[in-house]
Amino acid sequence: MFAQFDKALAIEPLMRESLEQRELARIKRFKFQRENIALQDRKDDPLVLEDMTQMPGEEQAKACADILLADDLDPGVNYNHKAVPETILNYCKKKSSR
Repeated sequence: MFAQFDKALAIEPLMRESLEQRELARIKRFKFQRENIALQDRKDDPLVLEDMTQMPGEEQAKACADILLADDLDPGVNYNHKAVPETILNYCKKKSSR
């Protein structure tokens, strides 16, 4: 599932779009494993902090690493902030400062 993102990031390690899409794919994979949401409704289902906190620790760390790197590459008003709620970004920042 993540092979295409990994391949793009191997060529261009700081490609913000690939980082963002990989983080979203990782979070949504676990979100939709727990919830019974129809395929056509998944696009409109927003991410919430609970989606992140219920992920296994290793996967959560990977998603946070992508979120933080994408934010470092282009902080402020960008796709990352539109797709990933600020509560999840702040959660990752808080975890990384420990």
